[in-house]
Amino acid sequence: MLIIDGHSMAFRAFYALPAENFRTTTGQYTNAVYGFIAMLLRLLENERPTHIAVAFDVSRTSFRTEEYPEYKGNRDATPEEFIGQVELISQVLDAMGITSLRKDGYEADDILATLARSGAEEGWKVLVASGDRDTFQMVNDDVTVLYPGQGPGDLRLMTPQAIEEKYGVPPHRYPELAALVGETSDNLSGVPGVGPKTAAQWITQFDGLDNLLARADEIGGKRGDALRSHIDEVRRNRRLNHLLTDLDVGVSPKELQRRDTNREAIHELFDVLEFNQLRDRVFALPSAETRQDHTSLGSDNSGGAPSSPNGDVNYVVNPSAAEIETWSSGLSAPLAVLCEGDGRPAHGEIYRLAVFDGVSVLVLDIAAASPEALTVLDTLLSRRGIVTHDGKALWHAFWGSGITPPPIAFDIQLAAYLLHPERRGYDIVELSQTYLGWTLTPDEESDALFDEDMVSVDD
Repeated sequence: MLIIDGHSMAFRAFYALPAENFRTTTGQYTNAVYGFIAMLLRLLENERPTHIAVAFDVSRTSFRTEEYPEYKGNRDATPEEFIGQVELISQVLDAMGITSLRKDGYEADDILATLARSGAEEGWKVLVASGDRDTFQMVNDDVTVLYPGQGPGDLRLMTPQAIEEKYGVPPHRYPELAALVGETSDNLSGVPGVGPKTAAQWITQFDGLDNLLARADEIGGKRGDALRSHIDEVRRNRRLNHLLTDLDVGVSPKELQRRDTNREAIHELFDVLEFNQLRDRVFALPSAETRQDHTSLGSDNSGGAPSSPNGDVNYVVNPSAAEIETWSSGLSAPLAVLCEGDGRPAHGEIYRLAVFDGVSVLVLDIAAASPEALTVLDTLLSRRGIVTHDGKALWHAFWGSGITPPPIAFDIQLAAYLLHPERRGYDIVELSQTYLGWTLTPDEESDALFDEDMVSVDD
């Protein structure tokens, strides 16, 4: 199981990527969202967790600030560019099938600690991705903290051995050390003049913080005086850095299995966020469950459309005029037409043309087709409406090739624009993924009709 401190990772992403380089045409900053998703994908690809959750803070107010109002009071105000990005991250997580958790009055660390304990009790190995050292107290043989190092992709495995080697105390004693030393990021002052090495020596010598404080009069010198003068602050620090492990977070670890990615929601979100490169990596993630078969918009099969791009389709390549006439006899449904060529005004030209009737496809190489075949095709298309993608470019390609453009009954590209005018592109491959769940992959080793250049007329 992988559990993540959402705000910690979001702020790391925010400061790792320049905000001015990640801004949509509507003015929304997206550097934290982009960096967060990139780091999340790296974690998913490398660790391959079966269960996952991301915990977020609700606000800076918690039971800790009720006891000590200055808790974390030294932190800067949230940068204006960061505002709104956590909500966008949550939307992407939901579309990726990942549970987000929040709880009023508590911090994300308390949620993580609760899940880590319950996951370990299930016998699972638990990874906690967080930049907060308070999470070190969770570490044991079953729980490891992934702690950020120097760069965005540098995560250090904080195991019991790693923590003891670095701080001189086992993980369950780390918050005792932090109580003595203080934690600047939480605005918790420690004992003046006492650093991690001294704190570790005292904790080891007296077998824990409680014994140390009970026997504080045994510590001599200025450090002993400082400890006795700040015992109340040390006890306060220890209360505040203790993470709760028994919260009601609303779900059990078994309910945190990643759900299937909602491809349409990812397309819509990434179009709004103007993300392109991350899309394929999200879709490449293995599904938690078997994907349900997607059916086409014409799922009643009234038009004979196949339910997948691998449905049985017959190809009639470079037919004669007589073969086109035979093929077209008895047709009633609109024809689907795609062409490979040049759709620019005054430069229009068709190289190859595909005409689909729901069962079979006519494929014509225009340069190789006979004049008789082109005449029959012209007559066939001119008397019925067609379904196509990018009708404007197709219109220019037809005129440039001396063929009368057919009437367009439905333009997929235009319909997609009307539904979502905020999208950056309307490529037929992406639209097929979004609305049909199909991944159109060219077959580079064959003369398959729908290769990448064939999918739509060149811009």
